Amino acid sequence: MASLGLTSGAALAHDIYSTLPQRDKNGEPTGTLCCGGTDCEAVSYEINPDGSAYFMPTKNVQGRVLVPRDKITWMAVPGGEYSEAHWCGRKRHVGSAWGSSDDPAPGGDQPDETFWTYCAFIAPGGV
Repeated sequence: MASLGLTSGAALAHDIYSTLPQRDKNGEPTGTLCCGGTDCEAVSYEINPDGSAYFMPTKNVQGRVLVPRDKITWMAVPGGEYSEAHWCGRKRHVGSAWGSSDDPAPGGDQPDETFWTYCAFIAPGGV
């Protein structure tokens, strides 16, 4: 696994995330906003050889979040240019049965067993 020793920078105001759309696997906006409250933050990350990445949130949840390559949007977050990566998501519901409408079983674009990713951003070329 290639590791990038990057820091997230200062904590950022939530409103920079309020207009970011979720994107499909082709990078096109889905019409759904990425962020639903206080579930986004600037993070450090590690890129894996297959193009997926581990994002390391610390504000709302803590841990390593596996995000597949097709779920990562390669763009700088407007207003968050001092941080190279941003992750929006939440901890999976504890006690939820896999396959429920709230938390389907891990797989596809949600491979992480502990966290649910709404969207993830990495600035191309760094900051």
